[in-house]
Amino acid sequence: MRRVVAFAIAGAGAVALLACHVISEELPSRPTQVAGVPGPGTIPVVVVPIPTQAPDPRNVPSPSSPLAPSPNPNPRPTATPVPGGDGRGGGGGGGEPPTTNRSPVARLNASVYFVECNGAPVPGTSRADTAPVGCRLHLDCTARDGSNSPTIPRGNPQWTYSNPGLVSGGSSGFNPVLTIRAAGHLDIYAEVDGFRSATFGVDFQ
Repeated sequence: MRRVVAFAIAGAGAVALLACHVISEELPSRPTQVAGVPGPGTIPVVVVPIPTQAPDPRNVPSPSSPLAPSPNPNPRPTATPVPGGDGRGGGGGGGEPPTTNRSPVARLNASVYFVECNGAPVPGTSRADTAPVGCRLHLDCTARDGSNSPTIPRGNPQWTYSNPGLVSGGSSGFNPVLTIRAAGHLDIYAEVDGFRSATFGVDFQ
């Protein structure tokens, strides 16, 4: 009876040992990658080409350029001031109408009309007594009747210069123009219809 119990106890212990045996198997630490399948963390990039199209030349904007100023449809006329008489014996500052009086001449006034340098009138040179060499001297004469009103003479005024070698230019008319050639002093007077103006002088420097 004791042998059977001992055997039974021994057998139960063997079964218990077999039941408590831990079966261990080495497992892979990383997942196995299947050929042809990307692994974890890998994102496949698919490149899709986008076709390009040449721009239509009709839709290409032209480069901007500065606009040219449009002309004024109603430009204001520019008046050029005239220093002196009217060229017909009026003697009135360029703003007076031409003389129409034809009364006989009683006297004649003559003077420097203005000095011109570099193609432009020099301000304040009416009746000037000096002028630079190389500039031009514009002269003026005004015929007047017995009431001292400007009048139109019958003849053409003639001019006399004391030293004509200093200048070149006209010697007749109401407004002759002289080009100053050299330094010196020039006496000037005019004559018309038997009347002579007072003599005036100009120094060329």
